[in-house]
Amino acid sequence: GPMQFIPSTWQLAGRDGNGDGTADPFNIDDAALSAASYLCAHGGDLTTAAGWADAIYSYNQSDPYVDHVRDRATAYAAQSGTPG
Repeated sequence: GPMQFIPSTWQLAGRDGNGDGTADPFNIDDAALSAASYLCAHGGDLTTAAGWADAIYSYNQSDPYVDHVRDRATAYAAQSGTPG
């Protein structure tokens, strides 16, 4: 699906984001809500750089992955005008 959940993680984290009664990993609303819930549950304080990095690391235990996500998030924030 769009958030690339593996089946075992989806079984634990899958949420129904669009209210249709089904948590579907291929539905963007469900996948986005599930990812947000998973990251918040595993990362602690997402308002800090360390908490944010811990949350991403909980999603994929790879330092290069965390670096890539941080770089993409920073680039997106710069393009959208969101303070980084």
